[in-house]
Amino acid sequence: MDRTTGRMDADTRHISSVLIKPASSQCNLACTYCFYHDEAENRGTPTFGIMSEETAERIVRRILGQGPGTYTFAFQGGEPLLAGIPFFRNFFRLAEMYASNASRLQFLVQTNGTLLTAEWCRLFAKHHVLVGVSLDGPQAVHDAYRKTADGKPSGSRVESGIRFLEQAGCEFNILTVVTAQTVSDVREIYRYFMANGWKYQQYIPCLDPIGSGEKHGIWLKDEQYGEFLISLFDLWYKDWKKNRAPYIREFENWIGILMGRRPESCAMNGICSMQCVIEADGSVYPCDFYCLDEWKLGNICSGPLKKLTDTEKLERFIRESVRWRSRRCEACPYRILCRTGCRRDRIPDGEGGYISRYCRSYQTFFAACGDRMKEVADYLLQTGRDSIV
Repeated sequence: MDRTTGRMDADTRHISSVLIKPASSQCNLACTYCFYHDEAENRGTPTFGIMSEETAERIVRRILGQGPGTYTFAFQGGEPLLAGIPFFRNFFRLAEMYASNASRLQFLVQTNGTLLTAEWCRLFAKHHVLVGVSLDGPQAVHDAYRKTADGKPSGSRVESGIRFLEQAGCEFNILTVVTAQTVSDVREIYRYFMANGWKYQQYIPCLDPIGSGEKHGIWLKDEQYGEFLISLFDLWYKDWKKNRAPYIREFENWIGILMGRRPESCAMNGICSMQCVIEADGSVYPCDFYCLDEWKLGNICSGPLKKLTDTEKLERFIRESVRWRSRRCEACPYRILCRTGCRRDRIPDGEGGYISRYCRSYQTFFAACGDRMKEVADYLLQTGRDSIV
C-alpha cells in the first residue's frame, strides 16, 4: 500500500483474510448498541438470510484458488452460529478439500456465546477454531444492554457457553464493549475476568448509530473513554509487575508500536485497507463498519477477485481514510500512537478536517500511562520477547 496516495499495490490484491457473515445481520439477541443491526437498517436489504452451501463453496474456491499461503476465515454476524452446525461442518470440509498442501488455514468465530453447546465446541476444537465471545462483564453489567429479543438477560447463557469451550479445550478470548456504564465498572469487570482465568481480552468503545447523536444514554463521552483506559491500565500494569498480566489487545498494539512494530489492529494503522467482508449472499464490502450500499464492491460469486480489488470505489475508500484527518494531528506528540484512530470514530474538527471523537481521551491516557507503556516495551525488547503474555 502506498500510504501517501492510498493506492493498492499488486501484493495487496492477494486476499488472505476474509470476514464472513453466514447468518447476515440475524441474531438471537437484541443488544442496545448493536452496530451491525444499525448498519443493516441503513441499507436497502437489512438481511440476506442464511448463506447457501453454493455461496460458501464459491468463497472457498475463490480465496484458496489464489495459490499457496496462509488464509484466515473469520465468521461474524449478527450471530454466525445461527447458520447451524451443518453449515460450519461443511465449510471446514470444503476449506480442507480445496487447500493445497502448502496452504495453512486459520478459522475464527465471533459469537455472543448463548448458542454454544458441547457439540459446537467439539467441532471448533477439532478444527482449531479461535472463538471470540462477547461478554461485557459480570451478569449485572452484561445484562444491562445484552438481552434476548424478548427482553430476557443473556449473561448466564454466555457463561455456560464459555464453560463448554473450556471443557472442549477450545482457544477463546473475551470481547467487551465499553459503554458509559462500563467506565464505572472497570475494576469489577477486570477482576471478574481474571478470577475466572479469562486472560485474553479486548475492549472496544460502543459505536454511535449512523447519522445520529447519543442514544439511550450509553454512548461514551470523549473524556469517559480516557478514564476507562487509565483505570484499566493501572490494573493491568500492577499485574504485569507481578508477571501475571493478561493479554489486552489495545495495550499489546500500543506497546508494539513503541517497539517499532506495525499494529495488527487496522484501527491503529491510520489508514483503511481491504478487510473483505462477505455477506450471506456473497456481497463484498471493504470493512465491517461500512457494509452499506454505498460501499458494496460487488459479489464474490460473480467473477474473479480482481473485479473486487481493482475498483475505483475501493481506492476511494482507502484514499478518504488518509484525507479525513485533522491538521491538529500533525503537531500532536501522541500521533505515532493514535494515528487518528479508526475512521468510523472520526468527527469533523470544525477546520475542514476530521479528528477522533476520543482525541482528548487518547491524549489524557497517553500522558498518564505512556511512560509505563514505554517501560514495558523496553523490557520486551531487552528480553527478546514478542508478547506480554
